[in-house]
Amino acid sequence: VHSRGYPPYFNLSSLKKIPKEKSIIWRLSDMWAFTGFCPYSFDCTKFKCHCGSCPQLSYDSHKAELPKPKFDFSCHQIKRKKRIYSKLNLFMVAPSKWMKNLAVSSCLSVKPIREIPVGIDTRLFRQNGRSESRDRLGIGEEELVLACNIPNLNNYRKAFDLLKDVLTLLSKKHKFSLMIIGSQKDHDLFSKLLFPVFCTGFLDTDVDLARSY
Repeated sequence: VHSRGYPPYFNLSSLKKIPKEKSIIWRLSDMWAFTGFCPYSFDCTKFKCHCGSCPQLSYDSHKAELPKPKFDFSCHQIKRKKRIYSKLNLFMVAPSKWMKNLAVSSCLSVKPIREIPVGIDTRLFRQNGRSESRDRLGIGEEELVLACNIPNLNNYRKAFDLLKDVLTLLSKKHKFSLMIIGSQKDHDLFSKLLFPVFCTGFLDTDVDLARSY
């Protein structure tokens, strides 16, 4: 839930309603918890002390993953986060050393931060039913397929524009198809491609995701 024009994450004010004696465990999927605006800061390190004059809200706005608000509230937002976090019994979980190192250098440094890697159910995500999966997706048994997982093709950080250019060059010498997991096929970025594209659309179950992989 979000409000007052803030990014479409949960409402920070709701955290203040949780009694201090209750522990909150927050898994860091991106950097938004400790920045003034962005889920990923690129080469900006302002979050380590304070935000303000956010590059994603000015000259690099095309890189922003979130809708651009009317005003640059990044300085106010990070101060607000610090104020709210200081009153919470908050424990942070980072899925990687990279994310943990970023969190430790941010306003979350005063909170316990533990690295817990993302787990994979190897009973489900394993090589099995290759022919059945290809038949279900309409892919030939001997067809060479390259796959990528990109839920949002317009997301600058996912670099589909670079992938498209590389594969276009590669397609001049090799025959293959591209399968995109998480996106729909009705997208103008697919126009003028020299190779077939399969799109699974958004997959909301691990079973469908495992079959596609």
